[in-house]
Amino acid sequence: MSDHVLRIADLHVEFKVFEGRLKVLNGIYMDVGPGARVGLVGEAGCGKTTMMGIIGCLDRPSNGNYEFAGHSIHKMADRQLAKIRNQSIGFVFQTFNLLPRESALHNVELPVIYSGMATCGTCRRNGQVGALGPELDGASAQPREAPEDTGSSAHEPHPGA
Repeated sequence: MSDHVLRIADLHVEFKVFEGRLKVLNGIYMDVGPGARVGLVGEAGCGKTTMMGIIGCLDRPSNGNYEFAGHSIHKMADRQLAKIRNQSIGFVFQTFNLLPRESALHNVELPVIYSGMATCGTCRRNGQVGALGPELDGASAQPREAPEDTGSSAHEPHPGA
């Protein structure tokens, strides 16, 4: 068994801009072992979002090597990368990308539902989200300001909840 889940070696990311190239990541090295929790911290514009796109298999590096669970990412087809994103990788973005008309709990459940591992409400019944706390369910998780009026209430519960 591999001693790492994620291994990045000499990773580079460049973007074509106007008449030149913008180097965003330059020679990044990183090993992450099983069960590790990792946070990317840095100043605005230093490449955190770009790095998350690479780690999350949403983007590919310009150069370098990225291995996930011992498999080289740059050799994988888009369908294989989608399977990894669906079954193995999870992270929260700064803007959260939550559905505003759903409770926070339902937003957390959605990836599990989409993966086919559970149906709506199964996570709660099995206690899989219990550690997240009761504050994720109900009105306390609803947006503080109602979105633009589209003919329905922002506080109506999800039909499957």
